[in-house]
Amino acid sequence: MKEKVMTMAELPPPNSTDIERQILNETIFNADAIMPDLIGIITPDMFSDDDRREIWNVLVGMFNKGEEIDLISVKQKTRFDVLFREAIGPKIETGGAYSSLQHAALLRDIACRRRMYYASLKMLEASTNPSLSEEDVCGISESVIKEVQGEPLTNKEVNIETSINRVADELEEQQKQVAAGRAVKVPSSIQAIERLTYGGFGPGQLVILAARPSVGKTALMLQMAKAAASAGVPSIIFSLEMTSSELTKRLMYSTGFVGPEQLSAVRGVDWNMFESAANRLTPLDVLINDKSRSLTEICSRINVLHQRGRCGIAFIDYLSLMRVNNKLDRKMELGLATRELKLLAMQCGIPIVVLAQLNRDSAKDGRPPMLYDLKDSGDIEQDADIVMMLENASEPIGDNPPDINLWLRKNRGGRRDICIALRPNMTYSDFRELGSSE
Repeated sequence: MKEKVMTMAELPPPNSTDIERQILNETIFNADAIMPDLIGIITPDMFSDDDRREIWNVLVGMFNKGEEIDLISVKQKTRFDVLFREAIGPKIETGGAYSSLQHAALLRDIACRRRMYYASLKMLEASTNPSLSEEDVCGISESVIKEVQGEPLTNKEVNIETSINRVADELEEQQKQVAAGRAVKVPSSIQAIERLTYGGFGPGQLVILAARPSVGKTALMLQMAKAAASAGVPSIIFSLEMTSSELTKRLMYSTGFVGPEQLSAVRGVDWNMFESAANRLTPLDVLINDKSRSLTEICSRINVLHQRGRCGIAFIDYLSLMRVNNKLDRKMELGLATRELKLLAMQCGIPIVVLAQLNRDSAKDGRPPMLYDLKDSGDIEQDADIVMMLENASEPIGDNPPDINLWLRKNRGGRRDICIALRPNMTYSDFRELGSSE
């Protein structure tokens, strides 16, 4: 007998509308007794409807400010038609504190099931996408499983003594790494950056490298990836603009053994020099991914590769080319992307370097680039721990490419607004530091 296959119409998503309305009603009419407990259990994302989520956020905001919560005060801060429909109008029997806690636990349970439902849809969509590899599908599956888990229902606070002990443990572990010759932070290949960031890019940091087109951000990114891999930090580069072959040629140019002429099929390939360049790069643990295009895919690959010990730092070239969420406007889209990447960096404990575009204003005005020159910036500068910006420092002289100014515009926990002068080689694939404005 053939097994019956269920359809999506027969499997609707878990519905928590009634319990959400119940909780809002109980909170409005009995906030003093139940709100302190509910805040520890309920998060805004558990509400399945934007209007009910808005009412909950209003209630939490009033509670946090110490404002009295009653029907009249809540009506002043919300639209009455929404409030009536979602929290007051339905005939609901309010209960005591114990009943409210039961309702909150039930909402949490349904929200978890709903996350699982939509996560299953994501996995189903990935499994039927022929453009994704087996590893990509598995990576997306592992990523959405984490989404299902949600926030743990545990105390999120630690006392100062516990926190101090953690800091001491971290410092002792770092000292052991230094003694063993291992990098505590990921080197950037630029000595001034190492000094100003106290060693390089740290765990959990989101680093932005921004420039106008053809100024050198991809070339500098490749130099940073080489430096990281040379220090024993496995690196992955996500290229949304260039193929892996194009990036590999640039890496080969940076060795100094070959240039475009030596790798020209028209003029004839110098295979001896090719082998010399290849031998210099082959030992480096650098992965290049030119297939992943969406934020979800990229985050999944970083997560999976980190778990496998193949990703100690990730580079993304570049932000504006990522597919995020077509339902949002561009600024909100990019803000969502940088926030997700920052959270992923913290979760994995690795730095993530993201390349971004600058608008034309700084070049047009004849001034150095500033944070507000980030194109479609959204929340980029807010989420980033380090922001570096490149500009041409001079006009090219003959065949020599122009010098580059690297501006350190944001450096959380360190000095900023420092200019570092760089000089590229003839193939624009390697940069030499000339000095800084420290």
